[in-house]
Amino acid sequence: MDQIELINQCRLGSRKAQHELFRLYARPMYHVAWRIVGDSMESEEVVQEAFIKVFSRLDQFEGKATLGAWIKRIVINQALNAIRKKKVYTQDVDEVEIAAEENEEVVAQPITVDEINQAIQNLPTGSRVIVGLHLLEDYKHTEIAQMLDISESTSRSQYMRGRKMLAEELKIRMART
Repeated sequence: MDQIELINQCRLGSRKAQHELFRLYARPMYHVAWRIVGDSMESEEVVQEAFIKVFSRLDQFEGKATLGAWIKRIVINQALNAIRKKKVYTQDVDEVEIAAEENEEVVAQPITVDEINQAIQNLPTGSRVIVGLHLLEDYKHTEIAQMLDISESTSRSQYMRGRKMLAEELKIRMART
């Protein structure tokens, strides 16, 4: 069954097609949610709720983006809503100046994806969310600012702070090996 047929079958309410769509996208969407919320149980809940929305809004999918990108956007919004429910906000740091880090040390030893993901999970929530959205999901700071209802400069400063903490965490991990 190709993707268009799968979408059409889901729109018609086919449980088999819905199961197949979930099977295709649940795992990668779990990882997207996990990078934002930082908790496996909550990530599973986010994905479940997101797919309920996917199936109820599938008639709104116009094909302007890929199905995976459309689902990812729903998952990201659901994950951000989960964070908002916890009332975890980023600190507004419009007044903070960010120094350009031109002489950043490059780590020559290979770092595994698992090590990077774990280091990201150790970041404070605000930085973790913004680093995940900007670095891993490739959102621009203007988009992140809109999604989180913060200023663009707050997004940039949280990203720079998070990136610096991430680099320090990875240096420590590499020193241990």
